[in-house]
Amino acid sequence: MHSLTIVIPVYNEAENIRVAIEKIESEITVPHTISIVYDMDTDTTVPVVQEMAKSLNNITLLKNKYGRGVLNAIKTGLEDATTDYAVVTMADLSDPPSVINDMVNLAEAKNADIVCASRYMKGGKQIGGPFIKGLMSKIAGLTLHWFAGVPTHDSTNSFKLYRTSFLQKQKIESSGGFELGLELVVKAYGQDYTIAETPTTWTDRVAGKSNFKLLAWLGNYLKWYFYAFSVPIKKYRISFIKYFVAGFICALIDWSIFYVLNYWAHIYYLFSAACAFIISGTINYFLCKQIFISRGRKQIVDYFLVLFASTIALSIDLSVMYLLVEQLVIPPMLAKILGTGTAFIFNYLSRQFFIFSSEKR
Repeated sequence: MHSLTIVIPVYNEAENIRVAIEKIESEITVPHTISIVYDMDTDTTVPVVQEMAKSLNNITLLKNKYGRGVLNAIKTGLEDATTDYAVVTMADLSDPPSVINDMVNLAEAKNADIVCASRYMKGGKQIGGPFIKGLMSKIAGLTLHWFAGVPTHDSTNSFKLYRTSFLQKQKIESSGGFELGLELVVKAYGQDYTIAETPTTWTDRVAGKSNFKLLAWLGNYLKWYFYAFSVPIKKYRISFIKYFVAGFICALIDWSIFYVLNYWAHIYYLFSAACAFIISGTINYFLCKQIFISRGRKQIVDYFLVLFASTIALSIDLSVMYLLVEQLVIPPMLAKILGTGTAFIFNYLSRQFFIFSSEKR
């Protein structure tokens, strides 16, 4: 039994499909079925595939059952897959077929439900393509990874391997474009499925015409982009509440020390703010040790990582204060409260996603 279905959506890909299938057959070692999904009987890809199917018994032609468009073609192909895994790739060979072997091996090794081929992790690369499209894709992938916590650097890439048991439990809501891959990965993230990634090199097509419509599909992508940021709010609300309480205690200490130094002792407001922040930050570290779990590093390493993050937070605090006091003539105490609030957000994100692992139950 074949363990992998390779889904290839096509639209007049007669120039590419023969080379793509030949390359897949020569490079992929996993037992597989190639599912070519087309929109209309007049598609130029169809006769080429029919001819190749005479000598290759693992090729199937599948007509898009949801109406024309790449999203509907991908959806049709994924739903039709009866193998353990299904992978989506393109007929233009922008995705290297050899990476599919790595994706299957990684899925087996990590028991992953999705394996993302990543252009933006170490070892990955993107060659060619429109500059704005590439820049927006990279910004989206990296911000989702670093700030929303999605465990891949490249959420927007359609080149993904899915465990079919995961797909069978999902209702696809995407309505157009290639955003289906983004939808599935952020849903998997929100439902605590295992997501892994492996580097890939994406190369812009040399034959045929791309059907990617950036402006027309941008709204669809943004829907799932912002959905991803709602996931950590739900997942980490317990730790956030605990950290908010701890942070508020430390903020009160911070503001009290600042008030004493600046208003009673008449010490320069930025120096007073720095001293108050350092003291409250040290207290915050010990409270965080009770909220979060260490990633297994030595305690001294955790302390210096917190110190480093707190130094950045202090810079944010003082910068906000300076701007408010010097430029907007806001009273130092009010500026201190606003500066501390801004630094609080950075401190929480750094502790939750970079320094510590998760909240203690």
